Parts: sequence; structure tokens; C-alpha cells
Amino acid sequence: MRNQITCAIQYVKMHSERNPCSLLQGASILFQEEIMESLKGKVALVTGGSSGIGLAITRVLLEAGMHVAICGRDKDRLRKAEKALKEYGKNLIVMSVDVSNKPQVKKWVKASLDRAGRVDVLVNNAGVARWAEVENITDEHLDYQLNVNLRGPLYCSQSVLPYMKEQRNGYIINISSVCGKFGFAGTTAYSASKFGLMALSDSLREEGAAHNIKVSAICPGYVATPMVTDAPVPLDEMIRPEDIASTVLFLLNLSEYAAIKEIVITRKGES
Repeated sequence: MRNQITCAIQYVKMHSERNPCSLLQGASILFQEEIMESLKGKVALVTGGSSGIGLAITRVLLEAGMHVAICGRDKDRLRKAEKALKEYGKNLIVMSVDVSNKPQVKKWVKASLDRAGRVDVLVNNAGVARWAEVENITDEHLDYQLNVNLRGPLYCSQSVLPYMKEQRNGYIINISSVCGKFGFAGTTAYSASKFGLMALSDSLREEGAAHNIKVSAICPGYVATPMVTDAPVPLDEMIRPEDIASTVLFLLNLSEYAAIKEIVITRKGES
């Protein structure tokens, strides 16, 4: 890659007198092409990939040349996502799955492996949120969020780990939340599930290190998705789903010698 960059810069320098920006533009284009080449043909599994953050992640990974298997519970959303991404053809695998159902998760992972042949990346993105103050939290309210936000990532990770260990390579990216770093009024059950996801990420990272498996957590604030339409922040001031997708792409293009434990993403102006 170093030789390629040197040659590209030498070429662009020859033309930079007419366009002072051409050197940077040329290096940027080369870097983007290198990213595409490094991910081309690899396989990613994305939970909750039919809308919001998951759909944005799926799109950017497909654009990078990856094969992507997505799952979700809402069959109508899955059909819409499949239609929206039809240009990627057989590189996209779609299946209806409830991530809180362990047998369904195992079936999805096996079906994806049968189609794609391997698994390089797991993005645990599927999540739900219900706001309530502590005294109003019901068992159903708590179980619903723990099942999807914590058991789901656990089941998916358990299902892919044997294959990643056999390959001696893999990356698990958990989409957590700032609520996995701090508790806020009304977020008790949601925060508990996301704090649990952060602990799961830490344990997975420790256990996977010996097998060349990386684990990172992304912790965003409010992201403009249907899940937060009742938030006290206008949608047009929220983090974009594409910001999270770009962060996933950034993580996947780190060298094998670099590792990032977690990334916290806040809205502009927030501390």
C-alpha cells in the first residue's frame, strides 16, 4: 500500500499546479479505494438491519463490497430494506429473526454461513427502548429490554464465536448507548440493558483476544431513528444513522495492531 500511495502522490503532484487541492483529493480517493479493497468479499452479520442505524450500516458495508446478512422481526421492514438494496443482489441475505430467541439466532447464523461461507464481522445493533421511572417499571417492561438489548447480543456472539475462533479472526461491534455509560431519569431499564452490553463487550474482548477477535462498543446519544421520535430533542438536531455507519467502517479499517475499546458519540455542543 505504501508504494501505491507514493506513486499516487507523485502522479498528483505533477498536476497540482493547476489544482492545488488535487494532491489531497488524490490521496483521499486512493485511501477510499484501499478501504473498499480490504473489505471486499468479507462477510458481516447485522442485527436490526432493516431500518435506522442497522440499515445505514448495512448499506455502507455493501458499498464496501462486503456480503451482508441482516435480520429483524418486522417482515414488512425487511421486505422494504431488501427492495431498497436490490442493486447489491446476492451480496445481501435477509431473514426474519427475533434475536431474543436463541434457536432462531442459531438458525440465522448457520443459514448465513451456508450462503456466504464464513463470518468476519458481527454488528449487534438490534435494540428497543421503553422509558419509565423506577416505580413504574413492570416485569414485562424490564424483560422486553433485557431480552433484546442484552440477551440478543449474547446469543448472537455465542453463535459466531466458534467460527471466528476457527478462522482465528473476527470483529464484534456492539451498538450500545450513552445510557450504557450513564443513568438518566426515566431510562432505568434501558440503561441497565446497555450497561450489561458494555460489560458483555469487555468480557468478549478479554476472551477473544487470544483468538485474534476484536470487540468494540459504539455509544451514541440520540440518533435520528423512529425509536426516539418522542425524545426531547428535535430530529434534525440528532446524530445521523450514517454517522454510526461511518464509525463502523472506521473500526473495520484499523490495522490488526490497533484496537478501540469504545467510542462515545454525542450531539454537537454536548459534553
